[in-house]
Parts: sequence; structure tokens; C-alpha cells
Amino acid sequence: MIKFYVFEKNGVLLALSYNEPFYSPYRSPQYFDDLAQFDYVTSQGFFYYDADFHGKPEPIFAYNADGALLIAAEIKSREINRLLSDIEQLKSNKGFSLTKSDAYQVFGYPDGTPSKEIEPVRRKLLKYFHPDNGEVKSIFMAKIINIAWDSIKK
Repeated sequence: MIKFYVFEKNGVLLALSYNEPFYSPYRSPQYFDDLAQFDYVTSQGFFYYDADFHGKPEPIFAYNADGALLIAAEIKSREINRLLSDIEQLKSNKGFSLTKSDAYQVFGYPDGTPSKEIEPVRRKLLKYFHPDNGEVKSIFMAKIINIAWDSIKK
């Protein structure tokens, strides 16, 4: 199995191997064990395909680049479906809740942070996502912020 990192730009996926474990005399593999190579790809407008779902890039282990791309597309599809399900639950206000730990993560703070420290961030986020006059009008994000805040205040 080969370790790949998958990048995306405008819906196009690109799999780059990292520390390929063997050398084949029949082809000249392109090694991406130098992080500068990843920096170059990101400077061209590509980003890690899972950046929206994970805090850090996750490698994909596959036998070839095509396999890595299929796995990445499957993971992304699964994550998008999960998010769509969460949005539907928010719309109906049924069955959606956050754990205390998740609530703190909404605001970017570790568990147990005093609410006084979180309050300015909450206000800034609500101002940004406010459904009536925010820069990005989003009823759903406002609901998530309020549910997270209610969870922390309990």
C-alpha cells in the first residue's frame, strides 16, 4: 500500500504519493516526500480535499493513485451526506444536539473554557452569520452557534 495525500481544486482531485515504499525500474515514480512539493501544489490553488472535514490532512492508503482518488471521493461523499442530514435535522429542530466538547469546538476553544472568554467569539460569529444582516446570511449557522452556546451555558 502506498500513502497518498489528495488535493482538490474546482472539483478536480489530485493524488500525490508520499514516501512511496518501492522503486519500479519500469517507471520513474514521482516522489513527494519533500513538503515543498506539497507547498507548490497548494500555491497553485489546490487544497487538501478533506480540509473542510478534518483539522489536518489525512493520508489515504491505496495501491495506486486511482484507488486513492476513489477512496477520497467516497469519503467526501459520505461527509457531505452527513452534513446534509445535520442540516435537515436543524431545519426540523428534531434530534440535533451537540456534545459539550463539540460545542466548545464550534467556537474554537478547548473544553472547560470559561464562557466569558467565549462570549466575544460567539457575538462575532453571530454577527457574521446573522440571517437578517450578517455578511453571510445563514439561519443554519446561527442555529448551530446558538445550540452550542446553550450547551456551554448549561
